Formats: sequence, structure tokens, C-alpha cells
Amino acid sequence: MNNSLLFDDANSVNNVLVISLYLIDSEEDIISTSSVNNGVQIHKRALLYSRLCQACTVANDILRSATLSDEYDSGRESTGNTFRSDSRKQEKHHFPWSSGGDGPIFGVHCSLLNDDFIKEDNTSIYGDDLWQSQHSNTVDSFLNGKPSSDLPLHRQKSTSHLGDRTQQPHLRAICRYGNDIADMWRCTSLAIRISQILSSKANNMQCAIECWDVNDGHVLLIEAAEHLPSWVDDDVMQGGVGGPAGCRNRCWIVDGKVHLIPPQLQVEVGSCLISSNPVEKLSRIDALRILIKSTSHICSNKNFNTEASDAVQFAIQTRIGRTLYEKALPSSSTLHHKSSARPDLKTPDFSRHWHVAAVALPAAIARFIQQNPSLVPLLVDSFCKYAPKYLKEHLPKKKQPQTNDPNVPSSETLKSCKGEILYSAEPQSSSESCSLEKTQLETNDKLDEPITSSKLGKHFPYEQIVVIPVTLTRTTYAELVAGRGCVPSFRIPREYRSVELNRFQRQLNQLAYLDVGERNGGNRFRRAVDIGLRLCAGLDWIIEYGDDLSGDGDPALRALGDVERRLRIYWTRIDAEAIWNNDFDTTSTSLSWIEKAWQAGPNEGEYDKVLVQALQNMTKCLVFQPELSSHLWKEPCPITKPGLPLRSIVKSGLNVALQWIRDNNCEDSFQLPREWEVESDEWMEVRSLEYLEAAM
Repeated sequence: MNNSLLFDDANSVNNVLVISLYLIDSEEDIISTSSVNNGVQIHKRALLYSRLCQACTVANDILRSATLSDEYDSGRESTGNTFRSDSRKQEKHHFPWSSGGDGPIFGVHCSLLNDDFIKEDNTSIYGDDLWQSQHSNTVDSFLNGKPSSDLPLHRQKSTSHLGDRTQQPHLRAICRYGNDIADMWRCTSLAIRISQILSSKANNMQCAIECWDVNDGHVLLIEAAEHLPSWVDDDVMQGGVGGPAGCRNRCWIVDGKVHLIPPQLQVEVGSCLISSNPVEKLSRIDALRILIKSTSHICSNKNFNTEASDAVQFAIQTRIGRTLYEKALPSSSTLHHKSSARPDLKTPDFSRHWHVAAVALPAAIARFIQQNPSLVPLLVDSFCKYAPKYLKEHLPKKKQPQTNDPNVPSSETLKSCKGEILYSAEPQSSSESCSLEKTQLETNDKLDEPITSSKLGKHFPYEQIVVIPVTLTRTTYAELVAGRGCVPSFRIPREYRSVELNRFQRQLNQLAYLDVGERNGGNRFRRAVDIGLRLCAGLDWIIEYGDDLSGDGDPALRALGDVERRLRIYWTRIDAEAIWNNDFDTTSTSLSWIEKAWQAGPNEGEYDKVLVQALQNMTKCLVFQPELSSHLWKEPCPITKPGLPLRSIVKSGLNVALQWIRDNNCEDSFQLPREWEVESDEWMEVRSLEYLEAAM
């Protein structure tokens, strides 16, 4: 298997938003490496870890709730062309991220080296600011299969002769938004909401959140560029910070507001005076200390204010508000409506984030997608990745005779005409479909070269075709329809062809407007078969080219239980990184407090109760590296299906769906969506340059 194909994920790698969340209630939340590693400092770190775990639970609940909503699916009266379902049940509607899987998930993280080690021109998610302190050598070691955190401490220390070694445990999540910039702002809006909820009276945890794009840097500063204070661009000698480079660690989200740390702010820490003087780069720890004082209720200095101006706040909220993230599906009242009259629908708005597509699929695949809606974007990714190669290998290669006669069409003209008939992704009208159907099948059989059956069609039967609504972001839907610009048309593979499929496509063209009796917004079922073919091919290729190995390839680590591995390996590493300094003894053989608490077990009488309680909270909290840093195909669902690679999830889910189809009558389980339950994709049509400019 070619691993380069598996990891060639430029769509999700090059466009990544990193969300870093720090607790800033008081100085107790700041880990000091200059202090002696005594019982007091151990208790301080344990309490911080415990609170980070609580904040992680709240933050992840908010992220997960943003992808799910409850709706009631009412039984509707059967018509001649819909399946009957008399039961009324509550269903979970899923609104996936463009990356697919569980989407952004927070986990505890603590970097080992400083950001100064990151190469500014490195746009990989393993470089730039993602690890927030990794040297290029350690980045290379991670790419070679061994995370830098697993290197011996003396080797890690040998590369750390520069920079501030003060590392602060925090929460980290990454949003792989690919080509969907709206998904990035969706994640940013959720980060703002998380900061508000954590600082509320119910949670009482003040936090500072940084949103950092691995390519663009501070996206908040970029969006509000016209409203920033003058010191952002002023030269250092003029009291400014000298532009974007000097703004590092100066832009934060606190309690739902954007905060900017201006130069010349000072705060006392013990006997030391911390300053944000731009002559020296503001460190992250110093920035957090300034925010602690700025947001403190006992701070009486009105000039010590870091909250950005109203114009900056308005610019950010306006950008977030430009995209509508509301539910794409009909409301409950619409779903309960049993009349055949069509509810009023607004004209499609370009600011909509979601698209509900009608998709024609085999019953088994329809059941699989209903049970695993978060995997649909990964099916799209698989199709866009492998379809160009598939088409290149299986396009007909029939040579045309060369002639100078102008009345004889050239080979390119014939190829164009054949493509128009055989490979067009635009479905024809019902009459055209009937007239071309026979010609299409006969010509395909004559021109096709033998297709390797091991690539498509052997994992599920392409039969019992049904139509279901599938929710995707508009960007994901457009990528699927166009194959990311490489597959605008996709013929029906030989393994998928059948009389049933042809008949079903004709019926869709004939019955599309039966409920309404009028054409409004175009045929909403016109691409149902084509979209279904592409998703099925993507699923086939995941099983064919995927890998059954999870992200953690070390057999010794896999032999440990999930809880034991998380505590004794991952959390022990985080605690070691948190107290890293020049005088750290890498030859010490003494056990860490985490290991001692683990060995003590649940018997609190034999060990410190505070540490044992902290350990219990830590067992439930994911660690960003390495539990949440795997490639999407390695572990797409670290929350819902931890430790499972994409191929294993797909194979298992498909087997369950096939068994369910065998045990149930699919005709009673799927009903044809009504015209208002799916959306027209006329928003993809570009009528003119003026139309496109207005949409942009």
C-alpha cells in the first residue's frame, strides 16, 4: 500500500486553526519552574491539572453539542411513492465539520521547547506553532514515527539551549478546516462561547483563549486590521510593537471579548517586575500574568485595561455573523406537518453554512451513513483523493482515425461528445434520460476496458436503492460535486450499474415534484444518483486503501490499558515538561507523584487525598499529544470511537448495516424525502460575473 496516498492530506493539513486555552484565575494557575519541586508545588500542579480536566469537559461538551440537535421525526401519511412510517421518534441530527470525524476536541497539552524553535516557513501541522515549542529536529522525529515527547529527556534537553523554558499546561484543540473558511469562524465563535461559559458563575473558571492559524497567524487581528490601535503597526522606537511579529502573545479571548495587551504594561510578580516592553518579545507566561491582573476584580487601575475597543469587537462579531450556522434541516413544526402543502421556504442565501442533499444509495450504505453521519466528509475526502487516479486508469482509450476532412469530426470532438453523453454529472430530463439510457449502456460496454473488481463493488451490493437526506457543509458538498476541481464528471462504475439504478433515476425525475405540483428552485433530486455514486466509491476506496493500524504504533504502549497509558505515560510526560528548567535532573530515578499515586491505588488513607482526587479527574481527560494529534484516517473519532482507525470504523459499521438490512425490511425503514426536506443546489450555479462577485 502506498502510504504517501494515505497521508497526502493537504486539504486538512495546510489550513489548521489551533485553539489554546489557559486558566488565569490567579497566580496559582501559573507553573513556576524556578521553585523547588516540593510538596507545595506538587499540590499546586495537581490542582491545576484537576481544574484543566474540568474545563476540558465543559469545552468538549460545547463543541459536541454544536454538531448535534434533537428533532422529532413524525409519521407521515403514505403516498404512492413514499414509504410509510407510523412511529414517531426523536432523532439526532448531525451537523458535521468539514474535516469529518469528531471535529475539534480539547485535550491537555504542555510543550517542551519554546516557540522560537519553530521555523516560520513551516506550514505543516507538525511545525509552526502547533506544538507551541518544538525544534525542527523533534518535529522530524515525530514525522518518522516517534513523537518528540517520547525522546529521552537528556536528548530533549540537548536541543533546548535557547529561549524561555517556562512551559504552561493548558488545553489545546485543532480545527482542520481545509477549504472551508466558514468552519474556521464557526470554531472561533465556539471558542468565544466557551470562554463565556467557563467564566460564568456556574463554572467560575476564568480562561484566556488564543486562536492561531498555522498559515496566517492571529486571524482575529487580521479580521479587525482596520480598527486596531496604532501601537500595533508603530515602530518599536515610537512605542509600538513593530507589526505582526511583535503582536505574538498579545491577542486573546477572555470572557467572550477580544483582549489586546498594549506595550509598556507592567505587573509585579513577587519581587520581579514583568513588562510587556516590545523591545523584548512578550512571552506567553508574562502575557498570562498581565491578563490575570487585567481581569482581576480587585484591579483598581483603570489604565490597566486590555479589553479591545468596541470597533474591534464589532468587526469580529460581524465576521462571525456573516455565516448562518443555524440548523439546515426543517424545524420541528415543519416535520410534524402532515399536509402535502409545501411550507414556505426562503430563497437560498449565500451565507448559509449547511446544505441538505438528497442522496440515492444502496440501503446498506444509507443505513451506514445514518448511523455514522460524521464520516461523510471523510468519504468525500476519499473520493476526491482517489477518483482522479481511478478515472485515469479506466477512461476508454479508443483511437480515432486521422483525417483532414472538415466534415468528419476530430477525435477530440468525438471525445467531447462522448463525455457529454457518458460522463456528464448533469442529469438529463426524464425524456432525455429515457432516450439516452440504452445508448449509454451499449456504448459503455463497447468502449470500457476491463475494470479491476478489487477496487470497487466487492464490499457491498449496489442494490435496494433508497433516497435519504444527508447534511454537509456547502463547501464539502461543492467539493464532492466537483471532485475538488479534478472530477467534475464521474461515470457509473461497471460494478454499480443495474437496471434497478436506471429505473430509479427515471423515477426520481418523474416524481421529484409530485408533492408540490410546481417547479420551484429546480429539481432537488437531480444529483441524487451522482452524489450517491461518489460517496459509495469513496467508501470502497477507504476499505481498499485504508490502514487498520491506529495512531499509536508502539506495541509496548498498546499493551497498556487506556487509563494506565494515559496516566503513567502521557500525564507523567506533561508533569515533567511543566517543571522543565536548566537544573532539571534527567538522571533522577525517583518516581513521579503520578506514579506513586497510581501505585497507591484508590485507598486514600495510604496517600495524599488531594493527589488521588486529581488522579481520578486526570483518568477521564484526553491528552492532546498523542491522543488527539493523529491523522484523520488514523483516528477520526477520538471521543466516540477512541483508538480506532477510519478503515476499521467503516468496515465494522458496514458489517452492522448489512446485518441490519438482512434482518429488517428496508422498504419500511426508508421513506423518500419530501421536496422541502432537501435543498436545491442552485446556489452553486454561477449565472454571471456580477452574480459571483455579489456572492463572494
